[in-house]
Amino acid sequence: MSESSVSPNCGSQNEVAEVPAVERARFSTDGAQAQEVLMINFDGATIRRLRRQAGVTQEELARALGVSFATVNRWENGHTHPSPAAQKLLQAFFQQNVPQATEDLKLDNTDHSVRVLIVDDDPSVRRALRRTLARLGSRYEVETADDGYEAGVKTATFRPHIVVLDLFLPRLDGIRVCRFLKENPETQSVKVIAVTGYGTDETLRQVREAGADVVMLKPIDMVEFLQKVEQLSPAGRGASSRSSGSALALVRRDEVRA
Repeated sequence: MSESSVSPNCGSQNEVAEVPAVERARFSTDGAQAQEVLMINFDGATIRRLRRQAGVTQEELARALGVSFATVNRWENGHTHPSPAAQKLLQAFFQQNVPQATEDLKLDNTDHSVRVLIVDDDPSVRRALRRTLARLGSRYEVETADDGYEAGVKTATFRPHIVVLDLFLPRLDGIRVCRFLKENPETQSVKVIAVTGYGTDETLRQVREAGADVVMLKPIDMVEFLQKVEQLSPAGRGASSRSSGSALALVRRDEVRA
């Protein structure tokens, strides 16, 4: 099986649950303090680089950690993010099996990347926004979700600094997602960029009342999008003015038609 052949689990579309309990449970951030003590944030590129330095395949790494091959594949391709417990296992494995790994991991202790979660049920929008942020290099770590429930799961595991949130989503709409983020003390600092193709006065009123930091209308102007992301990025993180200027020039005419 090739290393790039596994698709992310999409989850059942028939999940039935008592909505209030499920919604709030999925926005919990259990294990957040445990994650903060790690020396490195294991994104997909880092896992792939260290695995290759260790001279092991994805299957061999999976066996060593006690997880499935598909799990390692999804980590490396950015479809999912390792849990705090999995990151501890990864750290221990690489420190044992990669020459100079201990020093490399210590050097990476300060993570300056901005974690951005893109939530939209249109795959073309998700791809376009991810591609735009990728033009700024490694400064933005991006995850995506295609409905409100998945947004809740990834908020707990990925712990984004910024959520780009479509308002009209399957299963749980974006206004409710925004409200839960802003009402939960553990996630209220997350910045929300709400996007919608239906900019009625009532919709805009509701999303602002829910606590969105920025509201953008579709089609999205990519230059404005990058500017908003940079403005909302935590101090000391994100792109330099030089790299962001180059990216802004590249996307000057780009738009998302959705």
